[in-house]
Amino acid sequence: MRKYVKHVAILTNQLVFTDGSSNHLFYLLNGFKQTAPDVRFTVITGRNTAEEKFNAQFNGEIIVIPEFLYEQRTKLRFIKNIAVLVRLIVKYSFDILHSHTHYHANIARVAGILTGRPTIQTNHGLFEDLGKLRQYNADHYICVSRHLEDYMIQNELAKVAQCNFIRHGINPVVPDSDKLSAGKFCFIAAGRFIYNKAFDIYIQAVAGLPQHAREQCEFYIAGTGEEEESLKQLNTDLNAGVIFLGNVNKIRETFAKCDVFVNMTRSTEGSPVSLAEAALSGCFIITTRYFGIEAAFVPGEDGATFNPDDISGLQEAIVEYCLHPEKAAIIAQRYFKKASALFSVQLMVEKTRNLYNRVLK
Repeated sequence: MRKYVKHVAILTNQLVFTDGSSNHLFYLLNGFKQTAPDVRFTVITGRNTAEEKFNAQFNGEIIVIPEFLYEQRTKLRFIKNIAVLVRLIVKYSFDILHSHTHYHANIARVAGILTGRPTIQTNHGLFEDLGKLRQYNADHYICVSRHLEDYMIQNELAKVAQCNFIRHGINPVVPDSDKLSAGKFCFIAAGRFIYNKAFDIYIQAVAGLPQHAREQCEFYIAGTGEEEESLKQLNTDLNAGVIFLGNVNKIRETFAKCDVFVNMTRSTEGSPVSLAEAALSGCFIITTRYFGIEAAFVPGEDGATFNPDDISGLQEAIVEYCLHPEKAAIIAQRYFKKASALFSVQLMVEKTRNLYNRVLK
């Protein structure tokens, strides 16, 4: 008799407002609520600072277990977390364990073997095995971009039958004519304040802009994280004038009030959620050339690009926007339409549900 998915456990490190993995989960869970409400989810996480965002937005509940935080890991805690998850599987009768970080994928893998539950891991980027835990450890994988899927197969990290390409799904919003700063071009970068997000490059680029560009523009940065104080100090030392917005609860509304989104990264990201969110809020995109960028963004055609850590390259893109804002607006409108088709919530939910049902056969 064929079995259909009823209850899925989602394992992730934390739920926050300006984090790609958290935002991906929000659209996935909310999308299921809208189009497949018969599927229930229980999110198991180490921290939840985004209650306002997630509450009542999906069919299920959130269980916060501080010991599940990757930052709190120890060998003993890892073993205890497996035992905790096994007890939750028995209590809630999860059909599937779906993880969104490598640490939680390893916990789920052992618990899945002990309880006979299939495991799925969503891969948001390329990472090397740096410790004793495997970066990729599940029965099946969701790859958010085609190049991630190709990389895993070509490097024998997974078999073809294990890999499933499912792109992010994001709802478009209408751009807001009421900008954050009236009479100026509004630029924004957003994300967790960690080294790999390269916000130091953003601040240095703004600080070194020619005077005419500084006078035409206002620069913002949204988010929090471990490098917040050092970034603020750098901003002060360089007299860059970047405005820190903090933890923005409704980031899409903020994107819609900006003209340009600057996607900063040093890592091998799979498909930056914030880039797609900003594009689908009407922003012109200036982005680092991340690995596999061509899968959803054609440099020059869909927006401007610069090399990782290339301060002058980012400055050139900003100045070019200031010189030709009308041309950039046309590009932004065109990419809005393209991204609306690429990042379909309905398609993401449909493919994910099909995968859930398939692994239960």
